[in-house]
Amino acid sequence: SVVSGASLFGYASRKTCGMATRVRVAVYKVCWKGGCFNSNILATIDRVITDNLIFFVVARWWSD
Repeated sequence: SVVSGASLFGYASRKTCGMATRVRVAVYKVCWKGGCFNSNILATIDRVITDNLIFFVVARWWSD
Protein backbone atom coordinates (compact mmCIF):
# COMPACT_ATOMS: atom_id res chain seq x y z
CA SER A 1 0.00 0.00 0.00
CA VAL A 2 1.07 3.60 -0.59
CA VAL A 3 1.89 5.94 2.29
CA SER A 4 1.90 9.66 1.50
CA GLY A 5 4.18 12.03 3.41
CA ALA A 6 6.31 9.32 5.04
CA SER A 7 9.31 10.94 6.72
CA LEU A 8 11.76 10.70 9.58
CA PHE A 9 11.39 13.85 11.68
CA GLY A 10 10.56 15.85 8.54
CA TYR A 11 13.49 14.58 6.48
CA ALA A 12 12.98 12.88 3.11
CA SER A 13 9.23 13.44 3.09
CA ARG A 14 7.89 11.56 0.07
CA LYS A 15 5.32 9.04 -1.04
CA THR A 16 6.51 5.53 -0.34
CA CYS A 17 5.28 2.02 -0.99
CA GLY A 18 6.62 -1.47 -0.72
CA MET A 19 5.98 -5.15 -0.27
CA ALA A 20 7.94 -5.83 2.92
CA THR A 21 5.12 -5.47 5.43
CA ARG A 22 7.20 -6.56 8.43
CA VAL A 23 10.39 -4.71 7.59
CA ARG A 24 12.25 -2.82 10.29
CA VAL A 25 14.28 0.26 9.39
CA ALA A 26 17.37 1.31 11.31
CA VAL A 27 18.82 4.80 10.84
CA TYR A 28 22.28 5.75 12.03
CA LYS A 29 23.53 9.34 11.96
CA VAL A 30 27.23 9.66 11.11
CA CYS A 31 27.58 13.28 9.94
CA TRP A 32 27.52 16.16 12.39
CA LYS A 33 28.09 19.91 12.19
CA GLY A 34 31.81 19.26 12.56
CA GLY A 35 31.86 17.03 9.48
CA CYS A 36 31.59 13.46 8.27
CA PHE A 37 34.53 11.57 9.71
CA ASN A 38 35.66 8.21 8.38
CA SER A 39 35.92 6.91 11.94
CA ASN A 40 32.19 7.57 12.48
CA ILE A 41 31.31 5.84 9.22
CA LEU A 42 33.44 2.79 10.06
CA ALA A 43 32.02 2.62 13.59
CA THR A 44 28.53 2.68 12.13
CA ILE A 45 29.35 -0.14 9.72
CA ASP A 46 30.60 -2.16 12.72
CA ARG A 47 27.31 -1.43 14.48
CA VAL A 48 25.30 -2.51 11.42
CA ILE A 49 27.14 -5.84 11.47
CA THR A 50 26.59 -6.20 15.23
CA ASP A 51 22.87 -5.46 14.77
CA ASN A 52 22.66 -8.27 12.14
CA LEU A 53 21.27 -6.02 9.41
CA ILE A 54 21.29 -7.60 5.98
CA PHE A 55 21.09 -4.44 3.86
CA PHE A 56 22.43 -0.97 4.46
CA VAL A 57 23.15 2.18 2.50
CA VAL A 58 25.82 4.76 3.23
CA ALA A 59 24.83 8.19 1.92
CA ARG A 60 26.50 11.50 2.56
CA TRP A 61 25.04 14.92 1.88
CA TRP A 62 25.46 18.43 3.15
CA SER A 63 24.14 21.93 2.57
CA ASP A 64 25.89 25.28 2.66
